[in-house]
Amino acid sequence: MDTADLRICPYCKQPVKEGQEKITCTVCGACYHTPCWQQHGGCMNHHPATNENGALVDVQAQGGETSGEGNSDASLPDVPPAADMSADTSGNIVQDRAEPGREPADILAVPYAPPEAASAVAVRPKKKVGLICLIVAAAVLIVGSIAGYFIYQNIQEKKREEAIATYRQDAKTFCDDMLLTGTQMEDVGNALLDYWGTYVSGTRYYNGHYMGDVDDAVLAAQTEQSATISQLQNDATKREQQYKKLLKLPVEDNSELQDIKQAAKELYETYQDMYSCVIDVSGNYINFKSDLKDVDDRLVKKYKALKELL
Repeated sequence: MDTADLRICPYCKQPVKEGQEKITCTVCGACYHTPCWQQHGGCMNHHPATNENGALVDVQAQGGETSGEGNSDASLPDVPPAADMSADTSGNIVQDRAEPGREPADILAVPYAPPEAASAVAVRPKKKVGLICLIVAAAVLIVGSIAGYFIYQNIQEKKREEAIATYRQDAKTFCDDMLLTGTQMEDVGNALLDYWGTYVSGTRYYNGHYMGDVDDAVLAAQTEQSATISQLQNDATKREQQYKKLLKLPVEDNSELQDIKQAAKELYETYQDMYSCVIDVSGNYINFKSDLKDVDDRLVKKYKALKELL
C-alpha cells in the first residue's frame, strides 16, 4: 500500500493501517487509533468523533466503541507520547514535528471536515425550546381562561345587582303611586258617604243637588268628584302595568325580592277591591259604609307592609 494512502494518528504519529480499529474526529477529520483516542480521552483538539459509518461516538459512555471495520485483533503499534497538532495556512491539520528519519514532506496533511454532526446535536436544544414554548402557551391559555371566567362572573354579578336595584326602585314607585291612588279613592268614598248619608237623613237638596232617591245621591257625589274619578280610571291601566312588571323577578333565588313581589301582589289586589267599591257603587248605605272602611284599612295595612320591605 502506498504511504500516501495512509493517515497518521496524531497521537502516536504512526499510520492507521487497514483493518485497525480507528476513530475519526468529525470536526477536524483527524483519524486516530482507537487505543490512542481512548488513552488521550478524545481528539487532541478537543473535538467530538464518529466512527467510519458516520455515527457519533461517545467514548466516555460507550467505552470507545468503534466502527468495527476490519479485524479487531490486528496488531497496534506502541503508543508514544502525544505530539502537538496545528493547522497550516490552508486550514488542514498537520503534525508540528516530524519523526526521526522522516522528512517534513512525508507528513500527511489531514483535510478539515465540516462538522456534519453539529446540526444533529443542535436539534435537541431546538426541540426543548419548542416544548418550553408549548408549555408556556398552554399556561398562558389556562391562566387567560381562568381570568376570563372570573371577569365574566364579575360582570354577571354586577348585572345581577343592577337588576335587583332596578326592581326595588320599581316596587318603591309602585308603592308611592298606590298611596296617592288610595288617597284619591278615599276622597271619592267619603263624598259618596256624605251625599248618601245626607239623603238617608231626609235631606233632598244638598250643595245644589236634588236627591230624589239613592241613585241621585250617588250621582251627585260622583259629579262632585268627577275629576278625581276620571284620574282614577286613567291611572288604573298604569297601576296594572306596574303590578305586572313586578311579577317578573330579575332573579328567582332572592328571598327579599320574593317577599316584595308577594307584598306588591296583596297591595294591588286590595287596591282593586277599593276601586270597585268607590267606582262601581252597589248595595245599601250601611253595607257601603262598612265595606269602604274595611277595604280602606286593608289598603293602608298592605301599603305599610310593602313600604317596610323597601
